[in-house]
Amino acid sequence: MNTRDLEYFISLTEIKIFSKVAEEFNVSQPTITFALKRLEKEMDAKLIIRHRTHGELIVTDSGKQLLKHARAIIRHFEVAKQNIENLKSNKISIGLPPIIETRYFPKIAQHLKEEKLLGNINTFEYGSETTLDALKSGELDIALIGSINPMEDARIETEEIDQIPFYVYVSKDNHLAKQSSIKFSDLKHEDFILFKQGFVQNESFRQLTKKNGMHPILFYDLMKPIIL
Repeated sequence: MNTRDLEYFISLTEIKIFSKVAEEFNVSQPTITFALKRLEKEMDAKLIIRHRTHGELIVTDSGKQLLKHARAIIRHFEVAKQNIENLKSNKISIGLPPIIETRYFPKIAQHLKEEKLLGNINTFEYGSETTLDALKSGELDIALIGSINPMEDARIETEEIDQIPFYVYVSKDNHLAKQSSIKFSDLKHEDFILFKQGFVQNESFRQLTKKNGMHPILFYDLMKPIIL
């Protein structure tokens, strides 16, 4: 199977016009037609049919099934190419959620520098949930990730390095600032600012509010200006 044929097929299911797909890839229209025929022969199934009346392209059930796998194949193929490129250049891709990066990576970076390995690191800064997905898909070689529960996944090896409590930050003028400790239920009438999607703190917050029967007012995306 040719990965280029899969790329043509994916585009054809989205654009649904042979000539435009050919234009997108800078090839002739027969090239797209022959690619589809090769795939249909390999799959022994009709993948796309043309509506007789309107000339519209319709993806068959077999085509939809192939489409799902084709996208995964192309994604994994790109990851494989990147991983091989990293091996040739002696590069390692590390995922570092911003908060974890600030807390732990400076110490790690110092050791890497001493061993003259810092130049072999490519870092990617995402939230823990997004980083975990990238790690599972093979886009990252290693990652420091925050998690609510122990991670059990056959695709990755994990090791716990620390445990930290859930912190809530308030203004110094807030009445809660005078207390040495608080219960989460004490925050029932407070407004909250959370991180954008992909951060494990949001899931912690969701579970805590559910447990305490709270429906707080939220202002999401800590990475953008917020007007209250």
